[in-house]
Amino acid sequence: MAKLSKSTKLWATQSAPFNAENIDDFVFYATLGILIGGRLGYAFLYAPQMFAEPLSILRTWEGGMSFHGGIAGVFLAVIGVSLSKKVPLISLADAVALASPLGIGLVRVTNFINQELWGRASDVP
Repeated sequence: MAKLSKSTKLWATQSAPFNAENIDDFVFYATLGILIGGRLGYAFLYAPQMFAEPLSILRTWEGGMSFHGGIAGVFLAVIGVSLSKKVPLISLADAVALASPLGIGLVRVTNFINQELWGRASDVP
């Protein structure tokens, strides 16, 4: 992914607008965004009682992540890295869009493994 995003064939200019260090930083902050955003999204959307005891949000072993919160966390990571590293937002968003289908597909496979998306039982032939 990093090699593809630095390829000069993808960019109108002769070099990619970011280097390997920027990609490493983005991957780190995007991972934090997924974890923190996913957990906070779960607390906001599905378990607001967690805010009565705020330390329960840190109990990740009890389960609970939200896809929507993870997306919001990645969105904030894209904006943060773009501003801090002076990388054009649209270029970074393009690179993220390249990897998004793979990430979303892995999330859906995990949902099926955790038996979250099977649907209702039916007796219809």
